[in-house]
Amino acid sequence: ETLRSFVNRKNSYRKLRDLAEPLPLLNDEAA
Repeated sequence: ETLRSFVNRKNSYRKLRDLAEPLPLLNDEAA
């Protein structure tokens, strides 16, 4: 269960990052 929640959190973070990609400001801060 712990591993599953970790993977879910990781996938959620990736989704948020993909959504933020079009925004140059957030993209520059992430890079």
